[in-house]
Amino acid sequence: MRFVLEDVLETCAADGKAYSAYSSADLRGILYKSFPNFTKERIRRKISVRVAAIGSGGGDAELAERRWLSKQEGAPTYVLIYGTKVASISLGQGSQPQVVITDDAALARTQQLIFDHVWEFLKPLICCGIVGYIGKRSALPILLDGLRALEYRGYDSAGLAFHDDGKLHGHQGGLAASTVWPKPSRSSRQKA
Repeated sequence: MRFVLEDVLETCAADGKAYSAYSSADLRGILYKSFPNFTKERIRRKISVRVAAIGSGGGDAELAERRWLSKQEGAPTYVLIYGTKVASISLGQGSQPQVVITDDAALARTQQLIFDHVWEFLKPLICCGIVGYIGKRSALPILLDGLRALEYRGYDSAGLAFHDDGKLHGHQGGLAASTVWPKPSRSSRQKA
């Protein structure tokens, strides 16, 4: 198994300085047991990695980003995408590791494209701001004006929650507040 990690280092050192991995908790320990200093060597060579982790574990390291597909369950295969290669490591009969390395630029590009889409989907959600109001006036116009005022910060979605009759109600839009809840025109306000 060490040869796979050595191949990642050699290929990435010569070809782009980065790779991607679907890291499985079920195989992580087995893979890195064969090359315990792999992470230190990867960092020394300035090779970065993006990891879509499956299962708990795996730590933070320099030049590494980790996002989780699932923290509860593992997966039977560990996949590395690097250069023109895709390496798949799985446990066969008797828990014996099985390795397949495919050197095919089209396959690697396709797998990287899929990984990139998964990676974006796993991006952590960031809350750009919170607006609140407690008072006797109608809360909705005040809250909507507050959400619209936060749009300049560059975030592209908005949500609204309110408490009424002992229940929490909410609405989330996948667009900017001004798109989800457009500000009424001056003429429509005068008619109301």
